[in-house]
Amino acid sequence: DASGAATTGSAVPSIPWTASADTRKATSAIPPATAASRASEKGSTKAPAIPAVTTIPATIMIQVIEAAAARRSGATRVASSARSEVPAAPTPAPAATAPGAPPAPPAPPPPSPEARALVKDLLDAMNTRDTLTKTFQAIAQSLPGQMQAAMARQIELGSNLTPEQKQKVREAMPQPFDTAVREAIGIVTDPKLVDQTIDKMIPIYASHYTVPELKQLVAFYKTPVGMKSITATPQANGESLQAVSVGFQPKLNALMERTLKTQIDLVTAKK
Repeated sequence: DASGAATTGSAVPSIPWTASADTRKATSAIPPATAASRASEKGSTKAPAIPAVTTIPATIMIQVIEAAAARRSGATRVASSARSEVPAAPTPAPAATAPGAPPAPPAPPPPSPEARALVKDLLDAMNTRDTLTKTFQAIAQSLPGQMQAAMARQIELGSNLTPEQKQKVREAMPQPFDTAVREAIGIVTDPKLVDQTIDKMIPIYASHYTVPELKQLVAFYKTPVGMKSITATPQANGESLQAVSVGFQPKLNALMERTLKTQIDLVTAKK
């Protein structure tokens, strides 16, 4: 629920904008991968399941929003009645330079031609292209609520606006927000993103495995049990985490309720 996601946290007020009906319909109708599943090509009738994507890291969200803004032919501005009173929002610092952010990992060395070819074979045997496509489709479906919450917090907590200016920004947001959501969906569902991701994965995998190890992995994933592990392992991990959460989730809920009640009691007692 987009509106629910946007109101998480007591410091962020309710938001008067959301994705339009057409945009919500488009996100719910994102088709599955059009390319035939490599698992199907190899005789398997079970394609990889769509990964469950419930949260997008803030750094990725900022990159998606910035990329959408950069692709616009002209920047969208607030209504003229509010334009003179609302200062421009500060440009977010790159994730790598943000306070407390870990340094970007060094680029892996270029792999040898043999290692590059083996990694390509490995990623193909693991149905990586299909998995990435489904992952990005799942992210696209969750973008409206995630972007709504991130942008609302940016207005409320990450700007130097007065309360009146913040309200004017919120009131002017519906159309720009809907445009940004559509452009963000276009970014994460662009087939080129899958190609770019695979290109980045090749030297990374080659830096972690030797050529003999890559040969063993390729051989394993071409076996029946290797092919099964592509879908069975994520499912088993997900079920395991769910089983573990049954034990600690009630404790976390009780902790949050107790903390919130303490603060509410303190505030109401002062009155």
